Amino acid sequence: MIVDMYTYLANRGVEAIDPAHALPVADMLRLLHESIGLVPWLGSETGHGPEKPLGNAYYQLTQKGLTRELGFVGYYGEVLDWVAQIYDATRMPGQKGDPLVLGQLRKISRARAVFRYPMLDADGNRAMRAETIAGWRDSHYPGDITYAERPSWEASALFAPALTLDTQPVGPVQQMEADNQLFATLQESMKNGGFRITAGLLGVPEQVALLKAQPASRKRLPMSPGQPDFVWADEEDGVAAIKNGPDILYVSLY
Repeated sequence: MIVDMYTYLANRGVEAIDPAHALPVADMLRLLHESIGLVPWLGSETGHGPEKPLGNAYYQLTQKGLTRELGFVGYYGEVLDWVAQIYDATRMPGQKGDPLVLGQLRKISRARAVFRYPMLDADGNRAMRAETIAGWRDSHYPGDITYAERPSWEASALFAPALTLDTQPVGPVQQMEADNQLFATLQESMKNGGFRITAGLLGVPEQVALLKAQPASRKRLPMSPGQPDFVWADEEDGVAAIKNGPDILYVSLY
């Protein structure tokens, strides 16, 4: 995702400066689509076409919207931030981006909403956290305070919700605000410092204004207290999530 996104952006720069030497936009979009699981990933480009190290039918994401790995990845492989940046890369100023990328971003947002569970923050306040125990390469417990999107080096917790304006991420953003965790999350991100953090937070004022302007949503994270019983599974990643009243069970079958 990272390599293909920056290749796409570099090609847009060439297109602006010397269009005759730019690669066709359709070819560059195909690389982005491969990287986020819309079409099969065919590997590196060679002088004889794609190398196809995994054949013609390997997808980088599962059909349910999780990253395709050796099981469920609770934190490191969430990729909402990178797919949001890929969608943003396809936009011209003031215009919408590639609709297929936007659709995939929405699918990932809905899948990841399943893996937020209620747990108090360090000060004993109500919060939702990212599930990490069932993640095959997650190294810390509990997971970070996370609602619609986990904050990362490149993006705030509002980046993907502000791009999609889908009911699934917008409702949890309003839930995060109601729990008084919105600005606490931003404050936590700012502790890390560095250029990548600063760049990822530049859009926060506009994101906050846009999301606050949305109508009230009744949508809440499915594992939130008071939500209906719920079962979800991703067979390709071997992970299941079950809510039965106040009891929550995450199972990694790999």
